[in-house]
Amino acid sequence: MTLPKKRIFTEEEYRQRIRRTKKRMDHAGLEALLVMDPGNMNYLTGYDGWSFYVHQGIILSLGAPYPVWFGREQDSNGARITTWLPDNCIYGYPDAYVQSRYTHTMRWVADLIREKGWNKKRLGLEIVSQ
Repeated sequence: MTLPKKRIFTEEEYRQRIRRTKKRMDHAGLEALLVMDPGNMNYLTGYDGWSFYVHQGIILSLGAPYPVWFGREQDSNGARITTWLPDNCIYGYPDAYVQSRYTHTMRWVADLIREKGWNKKRLGLEIVSQ
């Protein structure tokens, strides 16, 4: 079944936003960027989900044509509906990571980063002041 798309900006606008962000990353000496603020995720990809009470984010790499979205598996369809990302750039983690006493979602994210080979890159983290 194909999900209906509900994108808030054009594909050209999406590509411009990614291009501008990658340019700023490059100037800052970053090869990859981890973005977890809901507003910044929305700006970069159009992702619009109310699931920010669990870990979710975007990883943008200079060497990758598309960002990667990660979040709770049950929220991955929201990424499919609201973003310009292809399905192979949308990664959902299982519920076993949600509020676990034995592991943490960021372990799963670290494994994803290693799988993509980004663990050898200069990785930036967004800092959002309150």
